[in-house]
Amino acid sequence: MFESMSITSQGRAFQCPSCKEKIDTSRRRCPFCSAIIDAGAAEAAADAMVKVNQASEEAGYVKVAAGVALASFLCGMFFVFISMGVPLALLAVVGMAIRWRVKYGGIQTDDLDFHSAKRTVTAAGITASLLLLGGLILVAAILATSR
Repeated sequence: MFESMSITSQGRAFQCPSCKEKIDTSRRRCPFCSAIIDAGAAEAAADAMVKVNQASEEAGYVKVAAGVALASFLCGMFFVFISMGVPLALLAVVGMAIRWRVKYGGIQTDDLDFHSAKRTVTAAGITASLLLLGGLILVAAILATSR
């Protein structure tokens, strides 16, 4: 019984359109709900699932970069040497967020992890943009008062 339900190494996984269980693309019938599976639709769904998984993984990278940039920003308030790298870190986060949105923003899926990843990237990009803009305004104000 378990052999019929396992995902083989020969095929790729996708969600059954009927019951949403993950099954192998080589299946022609869902082992969970017995729905008939179209081979072309199965391959397309597997391709989409791969892209959603990549998007979620890359969103994690953006989240880590945003955490590093924020930590650098907070530490930079106390240590001038660290603050010199803050604009570059913030700019990197903004660039990563834009790249993610261009590459994965158009994916249409019900996957909850993808929607969470999209919110994470959006929040990181907006936060980094605001901190970068605030830093530029602060520098401009300091330069204007020093004249």
